[in-house]
Order: sequence, then C-alpha cells, then structure tokens
Amino acid sequence: MTSRISFVALLALGTALAGCNLAPKYQRPDGAVPAALPQGGVYPRAATDAPDVTQIGWRDFFLDPRLQGVIELGLANNRDLRIAAANVLQARAQYRVQRADLVPNTSISGSATFTNNLFGATGGAGAGAGAGAGAGAG
Repeated sequence: MTSRISFVALLALGTALAGCNLAPKYQRPDGAVPAALPQGGVYPRAATDAPDVTQIGWRDFFLDPRLQGVIELGLANNRDLRIAAANVLQARAQYRVQRADLVPNTSISGSATFTNNLFGATGGAGAGAGAGAGAGAG
C-alpha cells in the first residue's frame, strides 16, 4: 500500500511540475533599426516640388547615349520581355472572359406564322390566281 501511495504522490508531483513554466520572462530586445526616421535640423525635409520618381522614364534617368542605345537594343530584342507582355495580355483576356459571366445574359427570340389565302373564302379556281402568285412565301 505504501508503494501505491508513493506512486500516486510521485504522479501528482510530476503533473504539478509539468504545468509549471520555469523559463524566465522573455523581453524583446530593441531592434537594430529605429522605429521612426530621425528628424531635426540635420535632416532637412524633402522638397514638395520634387518630381515623382515613378514617372521618370528610363531615357531621362540614363543620360549616356551609348548606355541608352544598349538599353534600347536590349528592350527591342528581349524575348523574355515579349513573352511576359504576351502573358499579361493573355491574363487580361482570360480575366475579361471570366468577368463576362458576372454580366446578366439576355436573349431575344421570336417566331411568326404567315398564312396566305390566295383563292379567297370560296376556293374558286380562277379568282386571283395570277395576282400575287408567290407573294407571302417566307
């Protein structure tokens, strides 16, 4: 019986220790990069009339005529660029096809039946046989 009690006590102690966290509390170290940009007199503000760098063309950025020629030649003969442009056009076309399913579908149908009584109500053989022959067919 003593071994059973010691086993239960050992099991209870193990369970209690398993629920404990003996690790020290983690404190995140300061980052190597500051959270905010430095400000003050040493760092002047950016000019508000500065051009938008996303709107600058490559010809305005690279001013050397030889380098411009090399870039122009590379752009004109770049197969990967052509394939990428074709893939973009293909994706746009597929997007338009998919998007067309969102538009409501409309359809129009019609039918007509024409009856032509050439001989009149009496059914006479000569009444109007020559006049209007073939009229109304269709």
